[in-house]
Amino acid sequence: MESSLRHLEAPAFIRGVTFARNALVACLGTARGSYVGSPMPGATLLPLGEANDCGDLSPAGRGVIVYETRSRRRPVATIRDVATGRVLATIDPSPQYGIVWLDERTILYVPEGSGAVSALDLDTLATVTGPSLAGAPATLVPLPRRPGEFLVRSFLSVALMRATRVDGVPRVELLSERESPPDHWPHGIDGLDPAGEWYVSARQHDLRFYDTRTLERTLVRVPIPQVQLATVAPGGALIISGIDPAHGTGTRLWWFIDRRGDRAAPIDARQLPSERFEYVPSLDRLVTIVNARLDLIDMPPLGPVQTIAAAEREAYARAESERRAAEARVRAGLPERLPPDVVPIEGPLFQAAKGARAEAIGVYSGSSAGGRLPRPMPDGPVTAAPPPSVGVVTVTVKRSEQPIVLVLSAHDPTRWQIVRSAGSRLALVLTAGYHDQFVTGAEDVPVYSLGQLYAYQQGDSGYRALQLEVYRRTGLGIGTFQGRYRGSFFSVGDY
Repeated sequence: MESSLRHLEAPAFIRGVTFARNALVACLGTARGSYVGSPMPGATLLPLGEANDCGDLSPAGRGVIVYETRSRRRPVATIRDVATGRVLATIDPSPQYGIVWLDERTILYVPEGSGAVSALDLDTLATVTGPSLAGAPATLVPLPRRPGEFLVRSFLSVALMRATRVDGVPRVELLSERESPPDHWPHGIDGLDPAGEWYVSARQHDLRFYDTRTLERTLVRVPIPQVQLATVAPGGALIISGIDPAHGTGTRLWWFIDRRGDRAAPIDARQLPSERFEYVPSLDRLVTIVNARLDLIDMPPLGPVQTIAAAEREAYARAESERRAAEARVRAGLPERLPPDVVPIEGPLFQAAKGARAEAIGVYSGSSAGGRLPRPMPDGPVTAAPPPSVGVVTVTVKRSEQPIVLVLSAHDPTRWQIVRSAGSRLALVLTAGYHDQFVTGAEDVPVYSLGQLYAYQQGDSGYRALQLEVYRRTGLGIGTFQGRYRGSFFSVGDY
């Protein structure tokens, strides 16, 4: 292509794009439907229909896989000629884990309910099934510059296979297979070196590089807590990104990893027109997607460059620091992860809780001795179920060295009867419940509602929400928690 080429175009806002390996041909998913062809400015693209999605392109861009989804629960995969739109073959239903081109004449896929890879010959429409693997195949990766060879990632292994033709009949053979860690979900975040030397998959803050000849695996830890996206970059490098909870909700981090050059660097996304990257193999360049335009760039703007080993040390040190901080938060009665936007509100509850400790009690419902809630008479017939009975829970507050902030939580309507021992120090009472909560015996101690939160099991999502709200209102973590599905009597304090 001409070196002056600066951008590519699409007919409408680009939702997604796939490029052919050896030709400047793209399948574009846009707001007006899907198109295939050359994305050069002024070029004519073949429309594939509004309800259809783009799949893989053949290496030379002569064929495309289209997922037809209109009025169907599961899509049908059609293999089409890019120049004419003619349907060459149909696979119904479409396999769950996708279909790829091996070469211009062969399609690889995993048939529905099968544990083996099949090869479809587009000349004869004959299908041959290869040997079964240790786990169900999930990701198929054709290898460039190695005719017929492809990787298969399953749930238990990674395998190297080859599809050939003997007397015009396709055949699939297993060349080698290695066990893979069973805790890795093998499809989704992955990439292939343009030279076919390595395949990478991401799990949390680890990149797993597989040598495509030996199938040996190398782990590289990166300074992103949760890798969510991996994009191949020119020269066999990699662009990765993920959300960093420590930098606030929605803050995305980008890093550039170059194994050949042994360098790593953060990407300054502020200097980019868009944070949507794609790699164009035929140009060995990146594009950033902005609306209906794809701007070609040679390299993203990088921050300070360091060796991969230095980036790994930084990642391990940061992980250890976060682990210690999480342990400290748990010891303080806070959630293991505390969102950075949750900060204490220095209002009356915060002032009342100074120097105190928080003790919480949670039930789904109290004892059934409390009768029913009063209910106004409806204007029409009664169609709804009557409200739950008012449960009763008695809480004894004993003497304590520190004042106590008492947190009372229940799903059902509950009457909390507080009994204060001589010398008890009660600073504040906070209630939380899906239904109304009532407190007696608090005397002159303020009682506030936290809303419709409730928790009776430590560690579940309801408990974490209660922890956050108590912290936000008082600046305290929950020091002790007593929870039961149905409870009647509890005590707090020291003696």
